[in-house]
Amino acid sequence: MGDVVRPTIYTVAERARVSIATVSRVLNNSANVSEETKARVLRAIEELGYQPSASARGLALNKTEIIALIFPDISGPFYSEVIRGVESEASQHDYNVLIYGTYGKTGRDKFLRLLPTKVDGLILMTRSVEDEYIFYLHRRRIPFVLLDREIGEIKVDCILSNNVEGAYKAVEHLLQHGHEQVAFISGPADSPDSNARFEGYRQALQDHGLPLLSQLVERGNFLQPGGFQAMSRLLDRPDPPSAVFVANDEMAIGAIEAVRGRGLSAPDDVAIIGFDDIQMAPYIHPPLTTVRQPIREFGVLAVQMLLRRINDPESAAETVVLPTQLIIRRSCGCAP
Repeated sequence: MGDVVRPTIYTVAERARVSIATVSRVLNNSANVSEETKARVLRAIEELGYQPSASARGLALNKTEIIALIFPDISGPFYSEVIRGVESEASQHDYNVLIYGTYGKTGRDKFLRLLPTKVDGLILMTRSVEDEYIFYLHRRRIPFVLLDREIGEIKVDCILSNNVEGAYKAVEHLLQHGHEQVAFISGPADSPDSNARFEGYRQALQDHGLPLLSQLVERGNFLQPGGFQAMSRLLDRPDPPSAVFVANDEMAIGAIEAVRGRGLSAPDDVAIIGFDDIQMAPYIHPPLTTVRQPIREFGVLAVQMLLRRINDPESAAETVVLPTQLIIRRSCGCAP
């Protein structure tokens, strides 16, 4: 008779339809493996008569305890607040955070290709990497979470803000206070956030019977100088708008500076609403009316979702949509 082929961790993983890392986690009684997955693995072990070796048990322990946070740009108050959320939550789980800005060079960035081998998982902010890189991570079964971005072709963990609803509330507020010429200052053309906020702007105009006028839409770049320049172009028009919805707070601050530079007043001459509610929003002059999104919670939740993915790679992908809230201050002209 031939030798009996002994089952291995690979045959258990194949029978249970999970990765070998998940089998190892079950053997080590690790947390965050779903009960259904655990039961499937244990059933496969029993059916195959598998006897785990010490090396098999150790597979799940091969961790760096480092997670990478990838941003298109690590400067600015929005990113700083997300970073605070990530670092505070990561420290609760004894993880270190590597923060990296791509600054538009993702297509030729060798470090990005090397990075997954040096960390346990990645958190990727919108516009930080190209779709091809996300497909690469997905094919390699590398744990990652997307912030403010979805990939339609594959199901992955992602956290979104309700941008359309938030923008709609902001524009509706201006329309309800008598403004019929409401302009929009957008972010970069490749920003899903900006495009979603434009959609909320468009829907609000449509629902109030107003046309979408191209001359009332100006492109910005999510930075204060971009808001200043876009607002200046709007003010140069023969019939400038009486109100402007701006796709983020940094540009809104630049827009207020442009209004003031013309000897005009926000909100007396131009009402302005931003988006994000960054830390400085209540303290500028005038205090900025804005759409609040839970910026720090983005970071906290991203770490929680990533650690769940690291510890249970077979769990179903999850999409979480965080709510927004219109915060009324003086820049729109109707603060309490």
